[in-house]
Amino acid sequence: MSHSRNKSANHDVNLVPMTMTHAPLRPRLAKKANPAVKQSTTSFDLDAARTRYNEQLKDPRWKAMRQVVLQRDGHTCQCCGSTSNLQVHHRQYHTRPNGRWIAPWEYVQHLLITFCEPCHKAGHKTYTVPTFTLPR
Repeated sequence: MSHSRNKSANHDVNLVPMTMTHAPLRPRLAKKANPAVKQSTTSFDLDAARTRYNEQLKDPRWKAMRQVVLQRDGHTCQCCGSTSNLQVHHRQYHTRPNGRWIAPWEYVQHLLITFCEPCHKAGHKTYTVPTFTLPR
């Protein structure tokens, strides 16, 4: 099975330029409080979210999904063709209406892609991964 790679535009594999208006991977900042709207008493703890995400990456369900994606992509970085230090990148991030992030293994496969560590890091430095809230 042949897989196409976008070698001409190195990091242009379904990432979004920083100049676009998609939400970056950081807590959403609230606009100025509207006194007519009851404000939530819970706050977003970025450190706790990162810790939870890192723990989820150890989950057998993520490890299984990661292996499926690596196999689909021929254990090859889809950006530069490297076969070492491979990682699976989420092309989008999803939250539920309650603000909770979905688990890494809950994404459909076409939203996951194999990158080597240098391409993955360079992509995140250059582009913002869009974040979408799933409908109820």
